Amino acid sequence: MLKVNLPAYFVAEIDVTDPAVYKTYVERNTSVVNAHGGRFLVRGGKTTAMDGEPPKRVVIIAWENEDKARAWYTSAAYKELFETRQPSSVDSSLKACHPEARSIRSHRFHISSGGMSVAGGS
Repeated sequence: MLKVNLPAYFVAEIDVTDPAVYKTYVERNTSVVNAHGGRFLVRGGKTTAMDGEPPKRVVIIAWENEDKARAWYTSAAYKELFETRQPSSVDSSLKACHPEARSIRSHRFHISSGGMSVAGGS
C-alpha cells in the first residue's frame, strides 16, 4: 500500500448547553490544537442549512495528516479538556478524512462522546 501524507479534518456539530463552561474549553483548546499543528477552518459563526435544520455550531480543524490529528485527540492535554467539555455540550458523531485518500488508502475517524475509533477502507 502506498502511504501518502494527506490532510485530515476533524468535523464537529455541537449544541452548547452551558456557554460559560464551553467558553473556557474553547479558550484552552486553541493552544492545544495549535501545539499539535491543527488549523481551525470553521469555528462557530453563522451556519446555513442546505437541507434540514442548521446545526447550532460547527467546528472544522485541518491537520497535515491523520497522525497529527490523532496525536491531538489522544494527548493528555486534550483528554483533560474533553472531560471539561462533556457537561457543557452535546455533539454528533464526528469524522475526519480526506476525499482523495479513497483512491490510495482510506481511514475514517468516528469520534463521539464515547471515544475515537478508526475504520480502514479501500
